[in-house]
Amino acid sequence: MFHWSAHREAIVQCGARPVLNRAELIDVCQDKWRFYLHIRPILRLNAIDTSISTDFGELKRMYGLPFLAKPRQGYAGRGIVRIADEASFAGIADKVGTRYMLQPLVGTDDDEYTVSAFCDGQGSYSARMALKRKLSMEGYTEKAETVSVEEFDPLLTRLCQNLRPVGPTNFQFRKHEGEFKLLEINPRISSATSIRCAFGYNEALMAVDFYREGRLPLQPVVRRGTAVRYVEDVISYS
Repeated sequence: MFHWSAHREAIVQCGARPVLNRAELIDVCQDKWRFYLHIRPILRLNAIDTSISTDFGELKRMYGLPFLAKPRQGYAGRGIVRIADEASFAGIADKVGTRYMLQPLVGTDDDEYTVSAFCDGQGSYSARMALKRKLSMEGYTEKAETVSVEEFDPLLTRLCQNLRPVGPTNFQFRKHEGEFKLLEINPRISSATSIRCAFGYNEALMAVDFYREGRLPLQPVVRRGTAVRYVEDVISYS
């Protein structure tokens, strides 16, 4: 996505129409520290406090133990380091600021949500769907359950009004002490799009209609249920 966005003009010159979000939003989402600085004044208490301090005592006081060192650039939870003591912090301290940023643990693995919205680029959205999810070891949705999306609407409205995403956009949250905290925004179709489609939320078809015909989708009827992803062996004999 980042590569395509950087070359979107060349794609258009080839006669194709790229299904891409706003270039400015894609750019700021490349760097999680820059993204935090960008959304902190928008979300206030719904943003996860983030630091690039190298003062372990201060970090322990602010965040408690353990806390997390997250790569500034990464995806699917890759490269996250759990800091349990000063010795583990010393192992990454010289990379804080350049490679890592630091956050407290918020919520639990049972309190994670992925919300997709189809945005109009003008500060609003016309369709959305929420899943409560369980992550696999690889960092992708392994189990999911449809949940009511209405409780996310105030945050979606605030984010869309300020960031003006366009097309399919994915928002990830954790619930912590009764509040939804934004983990990140993926300015693209969700990797759980096949699961969403099975419940009636077809992001791919929405994108075709919007980018080819200029038609924003209506809110679909989302069926209730649960989904499980699993590995299957496919054997071919020579």
